[in-house]
Amino acid sequence: MRTYFALVLTCFTFHTQLMAQQSPTAADSLTRLQTSGEWRNYFLYELNQGAPKDFYALATGGHLKATFQAAKHWQVAVAFYSSQLISGNFDTPDPMTGKPSRYAIGLMDVNDPRNRHISDIGEAYVRFHTKQWQATYGRMLVKTPFFNPQDGRMIPTLAQGAQLQWKNKTWLLEGYGIQAVWVRNTSGWRTVEESIGLYPMGRSADGSPLQYAGKINSDYLLIGHLRLNAQGGALQQHLWTYLADRLFQLYYIEGSYQVNKAWQLQWQAHYQKSTTQGGNIGPDWYYLLPESYNYSLGGKITYYFHPKHQLGIAWLHLNGNAPFSFPREWGRDPFFTFQRRERSEGLSTTSALVVNYHASIGKHWALNTDWGWHQTPRINDYAANRYGMPTYQHLNTELSYQNTHWNASLLFTYKSPLTRNISEKEAFGKVNLALLHVIVSYKF
Repeated sequence: MRTYFALVLTCFTFHTQLMAQQSPTAADSLTRLQTSGEWRNYFLYELNQGAPKDFYALATGGHLKATFQAAKHWQVAVAFYSSQLISGNFDTPDPMTGKPSRYAIGLMDVNDPRNRHISDIGEAYVRFHTKQWQATYGRMLVKTPFFNPQDGRMIPTLAQGAQLQWKNKTWLLEGYGIQAVWVRNTSGWRTVEESIGLYPMGRSADGSPLQYAGKINSDYLLIGHLRLNAQGGALQQHLWTYLADRLFQLYYIEGSYQVNKAWQLQWQAHYQKSTTQGGNIGPDWYYLLPESYNYSLGGKITYYFHPKHQLGIAWLHLNGNAPFSFPREWGRDPFFTFQRRERSEGLSTTSALVVNYHASIGKHWALNTDWGWHQTPRINDYAANRYGMPTYQHLNTELSYQNTHWNASLLFTYKSPLTRNISEKEAFGKVNLALLHVIVSYKF
């Protein structure tokens, strides 16, 4: 532990000295080195109502990044990511239900609760860029609606592959080819097929546990994106497509229109279908059954009734003959009804309504509150409800602080069931659940 904190202090001191030593001549040079990073501290407390055991975790870590501007249009970057568990009690399950922690374990290695340290080279890429073009190859952060860092934990999800982008004032066209993934809260890089099934997989239609982990046959993920920016930015329309080799195809549209200073309209829709193989063969080995499909429609209205206050209402309807399935290891879903600490993935039918309020307080403080109603299929209908999630209501309240370097967040989450006659085992880790998150980070 002393060695770890010494490393953090050394990196911070090196960064400070380097910035102090840079002269105007060096800053204007085409060949220069810049350092950046983050020191992140996270405490999480998980309370399951009626359970004899509460879970907690405290972790520290972050990343240090060096970016080298090799020439006018060329850039090389390397970033080292690390996380160290200081304290936690999630290595043993709840004695009453026999179930493990769902959230506290997420601060470290979800596949090995005894592993208290995770570190690796998270970014290592070469990039060519001009005013309109950008090409990147290597390990990088990829931020798209479905594949994304989902960085609500210690180390985000990162990808290895290639990216190509072209843009002007009106249009943007880009594509990604991904061949390996470092899944958040796990140790080490994995191929695309190995990265699926690290998180809980849910159950098949007959109620037996799905067993596709280690049996998936998929070599790559391709992502395409087209964006239209019109009416001076007031109107934006996005089209995304995802092709997971021998698994599925997914198409997603999202748009927004700023009616005036007070009102904004947003819309979204997706369609997903499995490939012929569905990733494998066998009733418990498939990721999606052949000829599976699902789709959704959603919308959001936001009212800016004050320069520092806004109120929004969002809705979603999802349907199909199979659950919406995008690997949780790869990112969180982009639905407007998404609320932190829960997802719609794994449901073939759902309707949701979420109301959110945001207030800026002074120069550095902000308050965010959202409440949601989420209707799900019957909890024992695993063909439509892969994780047995009951219909529930969800409340998040966050107070945050941000300045040039320091960021702090206090987030409270509570989820309660709207399904009657639910057992404690069925509720554990899903509803009748309260979470407290305290995050303090320093960025440089």
